[in-house]
Amino acid sequence: KDLKNSSEDTIMVRAYGLPTKSMTSLLPNFSPEVNVLSAKENKHGIVFPDVNDLTWYQVVDPAFARNYVSIWAGVSENEEVFIRKEWPDRATYGEWALFGDPKWRYGPASKKIGYDVEMYCELFKEIEEELGIQVTERVGDSRFFAKENENNVDLFTKFYDYGLSFIASDGQTEQIGATALDEWFFYNPNYDIDEANRPRCYIHEDCGNLIESVINYNSAGKADEALKDFFDVLRYLRMSNGGYGPDYFASNDMYTTKRNEGGY
Repeated sequence: KDLKNSSEDTIMVRAYGLPTKSMTSLLPNFSPEVNVLSAKENKHGIVFPDVNDLTWYQVVDPAFARNYVSIWAGVSENEEVFIRKEWPDRATYGEWALFGDPKWRYGPASKKIGYDVEMYCELFKEIEEELGIQVTERVGDSRFFAKENENNVDLFTKFYDYGLSFIASDGQTEQIGATALDEWFFYNPNYDIDEANRPRCYIHEDCGNLIESVINYNSAGKADEALKDFFDVLRYLRMSNGGYGPDYFASNDMYTTKRNEGGY
């Protein structure tokens, strides 16, 4: 009764919890039907790959008044990106952002738990152990990570002291990052999805808060602010490596070549 005069998209989201594509999204190429994966093969024949076949990355967006936001993404040999885990995840902590009229507001997952850097490091390590992954590179929001506390210590240093090394996110504008992100999701919907016609980026169905942000964030000032955190971590991932996005490394790429004889 409450939703009988609402649009179909609103009914699907509010009454049934099904993500739909927002016409105002900054990422119009994103399609939940195509880009959201599970352990089972979807109708396009795409399945989330084995974690051991991917090079893994973590991205973190900290905040003073809210929980930190993080995602873990793997890159395949053919340079496709698979986002496996979000934190805080919706199944455990609830929604990060709640739809409201006229604007989105922060939900239960954003409520600060009170973790310090040491506790976040322990949490991140536990998550990675559960996933069975080893992270090759970690990216942190360049502005927040560089802020110094009362002891003149920034987050880069604090995380490093507890065993996690982060590099700074790319500082290019949000619009540049959003345009590059939409390229990751591009495919031609007029043709079947195959090896030649398919997007480069996929998100596991467990990442409900990230999916909602991707669908609904449209940079509408304060009205969309609650959706921005998860959008930003995905944008930082896309703009890593000088804007080219994260790389795949084979298992032996990180080893140093050693000559048996000759040379210095």
